[in-house]
Formats: sequence, C-alpha cells, structure tokens
Amino acid sequence: MGMQHAHPDQSQMRTSQSTTQGTAEFAPVRAGGSRGVLDFPVLGSTSFQITIAVTTAVFLLVTIGMAALGREIYPEGTVPAGVMVAGIDIGEHSNGDAASRLEQQLSGYTDQPFQIVWEDQVWEPSMAELGAEFNYLQTVEHARRSESPIQRVQTRLFGEDERSIPLRLSLDEARLREYVQSIALETNVSPQVPQLSIVDDRLSITDARNGIEIEQAALVQSITDSLFNLSSSSIQVSHQETEPAFTDSDVESLRALIDSTLSEPLTIWFEDRSWSIQPQNLAEFLTLSPGESGQMELVFHHDPIVNYLSSMIDDVNRPAQNARVAWGGSGVVATSPSQNGVERDLYATVARLEEAVKNGERSVELAYNVTRPAIDSNNLHELGIDGLMSQGQSAFWNSVPSRVHNIQVSAGYLDGTLIPPGTEFSFNRAIGEISIERGYQEAFVIEAEATVEGVGGGVCQVSTTAFRAAFFSGLPITERHPHAYIVGYYEQGDWPLGFDAAIFQPDLDFKFVNSTDSYMLVHTHVADGQLYVNLYGPDLGYDVKMGEPVISSETDPPGDVEIIDDSLAPGERRRVEEARPGLEITLPRTVTNRNGEVVRQDYFYSNFQPWANRYRVGPSTSPDAQAPEEPPGAGEPSGDIIEGDESESSGG
Repeated sequence: MGMQHAHPDQSQMRTSQSTTQGTAEFAPVRAGGSRGVLDFPVLGSTSFQITIAVTTAVFLLVTIGMAALGREIYPEGTVPAGVMVAGIDIGEHSNGDAASRLEQQLSGYTDQPFQIVWEDQVWEPSMAELGAEFNYLQTVEHARRSESPIQRVQTRLFGEDERSIPLRLSLDEARLREYVQSIALETNVSPQVPQLSIVDDRLSITDARNGIEIEQAALVQSITDSLFNLSSSSIQVSHQETEPAFTDSDVESLRALIDSTLSEPLTIWFEDRSWSIQPQNLAEFLTLSPGESGQMELVFHHDPIVNYLSSMIDDVNRPAQNARVAWGGSGVVATSPSQNGVERDLYATVARLEEAVKNGERSVELAYNVTRPAIDSNNLHELGIDGLMSQGQSAFWNSVPSRVHNIQVSAGYLDGTLIPPGTEFSFNRAIGEISIERGYQEAFVIEAEATVEGVGGGVCQVSTTAFRAAFFSGLPITERHPHAYIVGYYEQGDWPLGFDAAIFQPDLDFKFVNSTDSYMLVHTHVADGQLYVNLYGPDLGYDVKMGEPVISSETDPPGDVEIIDDSLAPGERRRVEEARPGLEITLPRTVTNRNGEVVRQDYFYSNFQPWANRYRVGPSTSPDAQAPEEPPGAGEPSGDIIEGDESESSGG
C-alpha cells in the first residue's frame, strides 16, 4: 500500500496566531500615587456600540484589501516567494513551472540507479523497481498553500522569509520489501551441519559451516533513508551469521558407525534370490540428520536408494492369479488353484536396511505386500453361487466340420467365465479375439452379399445360446443384435424365429448385466450336435415366460442367384444358401418374482431381410453364354459372422 511521506529534514513548525477577548473593567485609584483611569465607555451605551461597529468594519476592509493585494501580487496557482524544496527555489513560479523545475533539477538523482552493495555483489535498482516516486505536483500544491494572501503581502512589505517545504515521496513499501527479499534469496546461506562426502572413494565428514542472513529490515530502512535524504551514496547490506544446529563435535561418535557400515556389502534377499549393495554405492545414499533424541544420526537418503534398488530388483512382482472354477454337481469347485500375488515395497526395504545397520547386521529380507486374488480357491463359498439359474440350448446338426470346430473352440473360451456382481457381461470380452492364432478355422460367412470363407464361422451359435440362457435368467439384457436374415440352425429344436444373437468383432456384441449381489458362473457343454450354456448363481426366485412371437410384416424372397464357380464342372450346380422370406418379428419376455409381481417386461425385435436361393454353378460350354446377374434386392449383407454349408443353406 503506497504511503505519502514528507522529507523530514525540510519540515518546519508553523505557529498559529490566536486572539483572546477579555471583559473590560475600570482600574481603581491607588493611594499616594498618580491617579490612572482606564477610560472605557460603558458597555451598554450607544457610543460604545458605534465604536465597536466602526472598528470591525475597518478591520474587515483592511483584511479584504490585504487579501486582494496578496492575490494581485501572487495570482492563483503561483508559489509564494522564498519557498525552497530540496534546496531548489520554486518561489513565484506557477504550479506547472515549479513542478517542471523540480523534476528537471532532480533528474540527476532520479535517473541514476541506486547502488546496493554486499561483498562483491552489486544491485542497481531504479526508483521504480523500489516502488518509489517523487510527487512533484503534490509538493508544489502544498507549497502554494503554505501562505495565506495576507501573509504574502506581509512578505512583500517586510521582506522574504525563506521557507523549506518537504519533497513529497510516494513509496510502495510492499514492493520495496519484495525487492529486498529478492536480494536475500541471492545472498542468504543456510547453516550447514556436518555432512558425509566421498573423497577418493572414501567416505568422510565435512566440517560444519555457519550460515549468512542479511538484515532485511535494516536494508529497507537504509533505502528509505537514502530516498528521503536524496543520497547518492552506496547502500551497504548488513548481515549476521547463523550457527548450525550441530557442530563437528556432535558427530564424532558416528565415525565408528560409518566405518562399520561401509566395511562390507549389504545384502537383500527374497525367496531363493539375493542382491548386494557395494560400500562405494551405499556411501552415496548415506546422510547425517537430527534424530528424535536431538542428536545427529546416520540415516539413508530414501528416494535415491529406492531409485537405485528399483532398477536392481525389477522382476519380483507377480500378479495374483484367480482360481479357475467349474460347477461340481453340488457346488463350485476349483479346476486350478488360486495364487497370491507379490508387490515389492522398496521404501519399507530401505527402512529395514537402516535398522540392520544400527544393529550391526548385513542382510535383510525384501519387504513386500501380498495381493489376494479375487477368486480364492480356499474361499469359493464367498462367491455366493448356489445353483443353476438358467440354461440355453441350440442345435447345429448337419454343420460342416470347420463350423463344429469353431463352436467348440468358442464354447471352450466361454466356459468357466465368472461374472462379478453388479457388472456387465460381454460375450466378445469373454471369448477374446477370433483368430487363426487362437485356434479358429475358416468357415462360411456372409460378407458383402456373398457367402465366402471367413475365420470363425459358427461363433454366433455360441452367442445365440448364451442369449437364450440370459433370457431365461430374467436378468437385464443390454445389447443384442439379430442376424441379417433367418438362419435355419436356430430353428432346430423347435425354437421360435427371432431367438438368436449375432456378434461381429469388434462392433457387434451380446451383453447382459449381473444385477445380483453374487458372482455368476458360465458353464458350456457340447454333446450330440447340441450346445448348452448354463448360468449358475444365486436363487432369485424368478419365473420367466416367453410369449408368442408377434410377426408384424412378411416379404417374399427374391429370385434365385447363380454365381459362376470355375472350380465346379461345367453344368454343375450347387446351392449354397436357401431362400428365406423377410420378417419383422417381436419376441416378448415376462419376468415375475415369488410374489407374482412383474419384475421385467422385455420385447426383442428382429428385422430379417428377404434372402434368395444362391447357387454356385460350373462354367458353361457354350461360347455365347453369359454369367447370370444378381437380381436387384437380393438381400443386405449381415455384417455378422454366419455359418455355411456347401450343400445346404448357410446362416449365422
């Protein structure tokens, strides 16, 4: 906060004049002396009142006249004669001229930087950097008001009376203190207690060292005084020395401990492995520090040694492994045991090293934390899986061997999947990537309105069966996609149309939510051309009913499509896809609880596109024969993995 200051050496005391009125009285006659009479008129008489009135009028006229004369001699806005500011005569100058005169005369002082000196360091701040500025106009205005018009007449009549008016200074004290603090940051040195150092690969103790701290308050005062006095002299920075908390004699007792600590390597071991810290490396991480007892102690510099150990001991961490589980007839059993995980704790290891050094020990066990698996084979009852919740079933009779293989591979990946409580199950995440490297084979799929070989044909049989299991569990289903057209496999076993679920990685998925408070277990089983997906979990007491499918529209299939296949004999004709009508169909689901209350009412909608018979035909022997063209509207590509048969209809 800026403050206005007046120059202390140029201030003056002004005395004010005052008049007192007394009560008139007559003096008594004194015996033996001359008779003196104070001849005052009687106060109440008419002649006395006239006399007072005349006197007052005369006084006012004189005063007004002198004031007018003063203004005539020194017009408004003119500094009185004899006024000096900082040794500069500004009398009888207008305000503006006087201010300019001051600024010009003092420019030599204001334009040159200050010099602040400490030892061999010099700082040269300007007045602005110190937060200081001379206020010339305010100084002149104060000088102008220093005499009344009557006093100006008296000065003219009886001679000039030289007067010194203080130079006004605006000083931002907070800014001045900040500048002094910046000097302190450059000059102050903290006291140094004895420290460890390595000289020629040997550890030694450096001597204690006093600190240096400049006296900031004294420097602020010196700068302020220099400003007020218009001094150009260098300002010397004063300082004081500060002593360290511990001296050389305080650490003499540690020399023996230091020698012992660096006498041989320190060893860290874990299970059947070990690592050593050599004395020359260890010396870099030791330091002296005040202990709780108030005495100097030998301690490890934790962060650097942790970084050092981190690169040395970098392969001991191992994640916890969940148990693989299955349904064992009456409960969940572990097909492979769980394993605890290990996470190294290097900071705790350093603390162990410190304690070992104090006790004269040379080896410690690596500190580590044990991480527990979420699925602990010793506590499978905690999963809360009580029994069978629901089952999904589908048939894949007459499928080609590659399709059957892919169904078995995908079902194997899905088997044993555990769904934590409150989480969403993702079919794609459960089975992982569909690729040759993970055991899948090529089978027929629909791609760009053609049946071609593609990796993973048959996987939709598994996603469809999982959908049926989730349907009958009564749990909320959050993502399900129908196939592009009616696939014959999913009608086998008298299942209604629209009871399928297509997937296509990575875009199309099948998902449902385990909204219970317990884990759920997915179990798959393949037998006699049929796939079963069982869901095990808590007993929710749900009753799930599938309503009659509602068909809202039906479209006839388009005409047959023939595709030339040079691998076939001339005239050979083989159907690869069966014609299907287009259908819009809705499959209802009603879920009720033990009290008969409706928990959930769902409607699963499918829009199956009309699909043509598709034939692969051998090349014609006639030279004029042309390849048949596909009729318009032959159907939309599914974008889904579907399964095919070289002689029967294919489907997803």
